[in-house]
Parts: sequence; C-alpha cells; structure tokens
Amino acid sequence: MKSLLKTVRDLLGGPPGPPPREHLFLFLHLPKCAGTSLLKMLSEVGPERVLTVAEFSSKSAADQFVHEEICRLNSPANLDLIMGRNVLFRMQAHSSRPPWFFTFLRDPVDRYISQHRFYCHAAGDPQHPAHAAALQRIAVDHRLMTLEEFASAGCDANMLTRALADASDQPNADDRWWWSDGAEAFEAACTMLQQMQFIGFVDNFAAD
Repeated sequence: MKSLLKTVRDLLGGPPGPPPREHLFLFLHLPKCAGTSLLKMLSEVGPERVLTVAEFSSKSAADQFVHEEICRLNSPANLDLIMGRNVLFRMQAHSSRPPWFFTFLRDPVDRYISQHRFYCHAAGDPQHPAHAAALQRIAVDHRLMTLEEFASAGCDANMLTRALADASDQPNADDRWWWSDGAEAFEAACTMLQQMQFIGFVDNFAAD
C-alpha cells in the first residue's frame, strides 16, 4: 500500500473540476493523534474540494450537515475529502465514488498524557477556545487535577475506542456521541478499523 503522503500528493495534484477523482476520501480525526497537523496539510486541497465536519450535538446532525453542504455545491463531484472528528461511516452514502477511509492512531498511554497536558494548557489560558470545557474536565476544588488524579477518576477513559465506535455507525442506544465502555464499543471500534483503507501511527507520522 502506498503511503498516505503519496496519496495526499496525488490528491493535491489532481486537476480541479470534472472528471471526478476515483475515491472520496474520509479522514477521521481522533483526539490527540496528530490530526491537527494532518488537517493543516489536507486543507491545502482547497475549500471547494474539502468539507470539514467539526462538532455537532448528534450523529444525525453531523450527517445532515454533510448532506446539505453537498447539495449546495455547484458540482458535488468535485468534493474530494470529508474530514473532522464527527466523520461517520454513513457519510460515504452521499457520494457515488468509492470511499477511502483513513485515520491516525497513537499509543494509548502517550495519547492520554497528551490529553491531560492539553486540558491543563487550555484551562490555564482564559483566551483558549477550549478554556471552559477544559476547566469542566480537569478542575477540582479550585485546582487542576494531576495526571494520576485524572486517570484514577476515569476521565476520558478509552476515548479512542469510543470515538471509533461512534464513527462505525453500529447501532447503539441513541443518536448521541460517546458509547459507554464495554465489549460492544470495542467490537464496533474494531469494525471501523477493519473498514479503513489506511491506518497511520503518530510515532511513524513522517514515514506514513
């Protein structure tokens, strides 16, 4: 399998407009897995060829957003990439082109430490966009939890498993995000990984 960078270079070099490229690319941005760096690179494709799915209150809202945005495009065939944290497997149905799903994973311990560090940084900066949310996650008794306290409290436990389970669109209790932990979430996450055409790893980011 060719590297992701080679695939992206092909995508960046593709001519705008019809005929459409072969695949519709879908990038699932998992938290603290180098997604921001990759998103910056992928954004160079051009706004008319990229659709970013940010934060939505429910899966149906995210999917409806993609449907409406594609309908608004003058030429939907020009859309090459759907990317973001709320990307769902079902979104491939909005295009007749075969999907090419990809994501990046990270050592779970390293990712967890990075998540805690991010919360500490955001909580300490009132100007940070995630300041209020970070305070809710990490503040206790007017101070920030240490990493050990954060882990002992079960904060953000198994986040990658739950995020992958969400993206898989396997049936769960309701339309909200975040599966509960357990065997069903694990199986759904594995299903999503099996449907990926490419899985990169943060430790090998440059080579991948």
